[in-house]
Amino acid sequence: MTAEEVESLKTQGNECVRSKNFAEAVIHYTHAAQKDPKNHMLYSNRSLAFLKLQQFYYALEDAKETIKLQPYWAKGYFRKGEVHFAVGNYETALLSYEKYT
Repeated sequence: MTAEEVESLKTQGNECVRSKNFAEAVIHYTHAAQKDPKNHMLYSNRSLAFLKLQQFYYALEDAKETIKLQPYWAKGYFRKGEVHFAVGNYETALLSYEKYT
């Protein structure tokens, strides 16, 4: 799969998120990540989609993968904080948010 195809899948996923079709967004991001497993933005975007679906375990795993792939990209820590906040782990969320800022 070419970089253009991966970008197309990412764009389709983004469009699904905008239209609140989070399950379909997960599918597009997953296909893209299978072809470009080092692309941290795909995991970040999929983390958001999983969060919106209240699939917190998967949202957290993707946030962690985002951080692993790009430890200096603040959005990974933001995604992680959002998952912890959503499940009521406020202190842990705060720690992630602090790394975000």
